[in-house]
Amino acid sequence: MKMKWIYGLGAVAVIVPLALVAHAGSGHNWGKHGWGHQGGKHGGKGEMRRMCNPDRLERMEGRNALVARYIGIEENQKDEWETLKSVRQSNAEAILALCADLKAEGRPKSMSAKLAKREKVLTIKLENIQRLRPATEAFEAVLTDDQKAAIKELRRHMKGKRWGKHRRWHNDDDDHSERSEYKED
Repeated sequence: MKMKWIYGLGAVAVIVPLALVAHAGSGHNWGKHGWGHQGGKHGGKGEMRRMCNPDRLERMEGRNALVARYIGIEENQKDEWETLKSVRQSNAEAILALCADLKAEGRPKSMSAKLAKREKVLTIKLENIQRLRPATEAFEAVLTDDQKAAIKELRRHMKGKRWGKHRRWHNDDDDHSERSEYKED
């Protein structure tokens, strides 16, 4: 009977560490909110990584090309579309400039410094929204009902997915390499 206990404990002593090592590489671990993903969509390191991604401008250009091709920007809509794109471009550049400033400042040590950093991030995001909203409203005003439905469908399918990582909307070709924006009929 004693040998069964020894073998059982020996098996547990081997299997548990192996399971923990295998699970550690999966992106899950024990954090301040319990067992699970760290740095998710609710702040933390993950938010700053996404916001300060150096590929931000390139990804935005790819999304712009995808939307323009998917909904079919017409000639009378190009001015509003170009205005919207330029606002999005300037917003992304403002975020990247803030990221460079925050990186130069280093990691905040005190709670007040952390709050000041968070205030800077939220302020730039609010300013970006205040610039983006009028351009978006002007663009939506010139869209047809079919184009609005196409945008709604595209957003529904792409919600929660990283644009450009899934070939679903790319027809298995890399149209983003040439950045062709408008359909040529």
